[in-house]
Amino acid sequence: MNNGNGYHAVPQYPTGHRISWKDASPDSVKPVKVTTPQMLTQVWPYVKNRLESIKRKDKSAGHWLPEHIRHAVFEGLYGRSLVELYVGLDDAGMIHGFIVTSLRIDPFVNLPLTLWIWAGWLNRDLMDRFTPWLENLARERGLTGIEFESGRLG
Repeated sequence: MNNGNGYHAVPQYPTGHRISWKDASPDSVKPVKVTTPQMLTQVWPYVKNRLESIKRKDKSAGHWLPEHIRHAVFEGLYGRSLVELYVGLDDAGMIHGFIVTSLRIDPFVNLPLTLWIWAGWLNRDLMDRFTPWLENLARERGLTGIEFESGRLG
């Protein structure tokens, strides 16, 4: 993620513009885990705008705010939370989407059994490409599957 402004630099995204889907993404887009507070600060304007859009469109999304997710990701950077943020970056360091994950603790065995996708912003192309990666991530962690919820039909 280097666009000349530093190691984890990503371009600033203007606020107030209409957020729209792109049908396809460059083949070079790969999931990159946010691993430092500086990286979180740099990607946050992109992520926050899209989380706000998700909340506006999906009234069943729960009572969370984008700031709740940011705080949980920040705590996860220090091992105090199970929440992680992955951004889809191309070779030029441009963001094409994101996924916020956590682990779901099974109430009967009191162990994490599934990878839970709390929120995400991916087009169909990236969803198709990132699904095997997510399945592998869950498998590497010894989890039994992946879960997500959505009140939206599309």
